[in-house]
Amino acid sequence: MAGPESFDAQIEIALLRLEDIGELVAEAETAFVRARIGTKAFGRSRRVRKGVSSFSLKLEPMPWSTEVRVTGSTAVTGWVQILADQWDSPPVLLAELPFAVTSDERGEVTFGNGPTLVLHARPRFCPRKPRVAFVPRVADGSPETTHAKLVSRPTVAVTITAVHGLYRPLEVDHLGGQATYVPGYKSDDQRGRIFLNRDLDGTWKKGHQAIELEATIEVLAGRLPPDAKLVWTLHPEDDPLDDALEMHQQWGPVLDPADYDADGTPTGASGSDIRGVPSQTPPWQEVEPYSLHAASDAQATTTIVENKSRVLFLCPDEAGDVFSISATLPESRSLEVLADQTGLLTMWNRFDVEYVRMDTAVSLKKCLRRVALAFEAANIQMRFSEERVVPTKFDYGFWRHGPQAQVLPELKKRFTRHEEPGWLFLMALEDETSPNDHKAETAVSPPPLASLVLQAKLFESSTEGTSGGLAKLQFAAPPELQIDEARYVVVHHNDLRLYFLLGESEAPADGFARYTLVHMELIEKWSADTRGAVDPFSFLSLRADRLGVPLNEPVRIEVFWPSKEWDEVGEVAVSIGFSPLINRHWWGAALLKRGGPDEQNDHFIDSKARDIVHELVHGLGLHHGCGFHDWRTPRVATCACNYDAHALWPGVVAGETPVIGPPDQLTVSGIRRREHLCGVHIRELRRSKFHLHPGFRWKQ
Repeated sequence: MAGPESFDAQIEIALLRLEDIGELVAEAETAFVRARIGTKAFGRSRRVRKGVSSFSLKLEPMPWSTEVRVTGSTAVTGWVQILADQWDSPPVLLAELPFAVTSDERGEVTFGNGPTLVLHARPRFCPRKPRVAFVPRVADGSPETTHAKLVSRPTVAVTITAVHGLYRPLEVDHLGGQATYVPGYKSDDQRGRIFLNRDLDGTWKKGHQAIELEATIEVLAGRLPPDAKLVWTLHPEDDPLDDALEMHQQWGPVLDPADYDADGTPTGASGSDIRGVPSQTPPWQEVEPYSLHAASDAQATTTIVENKSRVLFLCPDEAGDVFSISATLPESRSLEVLADQTGLLTMWNRFDVEYVRMDTAVSLKKCLRRVALAFEAANIQMRFSEERVVPTKFDYGFWRHGPQAQVLPELKKRFTRHEEPGWLFLMALEDETSPNDHKAETAVSPPPLASLVLQAKLFESSTEGTSGGLAKLQFAAPPELQIDEARYVVVHHNDLRLYFLLGESEAPADGFARYTLVHMELIEKWSADTRGAVDPFSFLSLRADRLGVPLNEPVRIEVFWPSKEWDEVGEVAVSIGFSPLINRHWWGAALLKRGGPDEQNDHFIDSKARDIVHELVHGLGLHHGCGFHDWRTPRVATCACNYDAHALWPGVVAGETPVIGPPDQLTVSGIRRREHLCGVHIRELRRSKFHLHPGFRWKQ
């Protein structure tokens, strides 16, 4: 809101109801409403029942109302939209009702002509000085004096003039996300960020997140009561992500369960989206000389000194939590107060990424903006350093599979900021070094490099599969090929490439051994522990008809032994969470096609942005193999943490359990993954406590 010296009125606008909507929603099974007043958004609403003639917005879980300060005849503008959700396609706009409210309007006001919007406007005016008042005169020469009295109701305007520790986001550029502190900014654009594990000045402070608010009290009429105190109130707000039109509604119950019933039906924006906890309770602390007189979880009272007051608020510790804070004086018959309130304040993680490229590797600079944008859905601000070029040294096998005692020292030489809290690492490397160079730096020989192409028939055994009634998908080959020592298998059928791990093998029969194909990993359970890590996940052997491959017909099968699977593609992007367990999922490696800058076309950027997101998720402690589409609609891609042609879970996600439907209904995606994440990965990244992540070796 504007300061007292720059506004003439404060208008409270409440959206009440929609009328004459029967024809619009006569055939709409999934209609909903959303709105905007000034810069503040409301909804998605609860479901609009098919064929109803009117729809009350007063029945929403939280009020669709706000106050806006205006100058002169300036109008507060906004709109109300009626839409129908299309699930896998973008919602369809059925009607939009714009409105403009000035301080001349009071009470119920109607906009539109079938359908119509009814809202309530309540303007309150800001008294101005000097004021002129007329009083009755007494007759000239009369000994009487006038008994007229000037009675003015004391009026004060409270304005929040500073929020230290709040940052205004800037445009995501070629190096990623960024935000800056702006004096006087209080998130009137509803986009303000508060960073986890940061002090007010933005420096790292483990387990601490806070803002310091300052308010100015201006007396507009009368006098300020001598015992007046300022009241600060915490207002939980609604998470806007699941209400975005590009958000697929499969993910609404996952990201904002309070807005949905047990069946996943929208019940309206609840505004109860604070899931984290402050570092101590009550979350208010005194800022001298403004004494803290009373404090509870949701409210604090501070003294006023020279028409100012301040308070420190300890924020919740989960990314994506959203709230606002108001400042006012207790209103009474003898005092009118024009209160102030911040816009939406949202908790964010902030990471800096040291980016290194070996001199023979392909630059990733054109991909970094896309990577940063993908993480913003999880309330992660990610900013990359300028590219630093280092000499090419070591191949992929060394970085991925070398002994920890040899890899970590080499890694520290390149990841120069590995001890600085909040820093991650990205390295593009070339998988071309001479054997002599490699042997000079490591005491162990790399695994033998080998690959094999077979033409073999797939078949399903009658043995019960890994996850119950799933038939095992197998192929046969001579045991002397030692396929049981291989790492990956790729099955080619038409344009489909299916990636498999090798399961158990069976004893040779008729001179051939049988090998079980396991369709990668699929996460079955998630845990919200301090790491945001996942529980053990499944290795599923899927039926051929689910995979879209034929039985008893020769297909091309590629078998890859350790390290050789990367030989054709050459370069690797490595991102880490600097875990001592580097061969587990806190160490990530993404394939990058070999090629020069002239090959960095749109396809290059698409695929490499996806791979970098995939590996940075590993670096932050989460696994791949969720088996979900990404969070966006229209539905055109799977989560970046899957592989291409990955198996997908059926149905929708509900609560902590990601599966509705038996595992034997798993299907294989016919669409490619992009850089966007699924709703489950977004949720887990949001609630991970990165300052407690055991993989990082930050000096905190």
